Amino acid sequence: MSKLSTERLFLFDPYNEEHLNMLKDFEIRNDIIPKMSEQIEKLHSSVSKETYLLEKKEKNEIEENLFLEKEAKIIDMCHLHVEKDIRLGHINMAPVKTKERVRKLIPYVNNYAFNTLNVEEIFIETSQEDKSLQSYLDSEGYESLGEQEGKIIYLKEKEELRDVSSIVHSMK
Repeated sequence: MSKLSTERLFLFDPYNEEHLNMLKDFEIRNDIIPKMSEQIEKLHSSVSKETYLLEKKEKNEIEENLFLEKEAKIIDMCHLHVEKDIRLGHINMAPVKTKERVRKLIPYVNNYAFNTLNVEEIFIETSQEDKSLQSYLDSEGYESLGEQEGKIIYLKEKEELRDVSSIVHSMK
């Protein structure tokens, strides 16, 4: 009997050694300069977890790294930057070698940002060469805002679900 492999979404915990090891492996597999893992190691060694969590709670800006894990490996990752006061989010996708596959992480990050962090608008930057991601964003209702500094900027606004019963009632 074969065991089904599942993809799971995680918030990256800089104090979790397993997450850090998976990140280092992800950087190697995708030829990414290990800048992020080095920054996390520096944070881990200079700031206590309690201080980190307290500062994170008090700041206006939220900085999160989210990843999809499958079979104990990170298969996709992004950085989410949120400004709480103006309810804006910015997603930066990690560069991955296999550009042709759909970035399954995006809808999960949108859901987290819109429904948990109460963001109203999300921006995603993509390189001009990443036609696969551009096509995906177009098909998912993102609005292309054009090019800025060599990157193409996309916008997605939170969709308010209407209460169907109130619409029907107002039509009577």
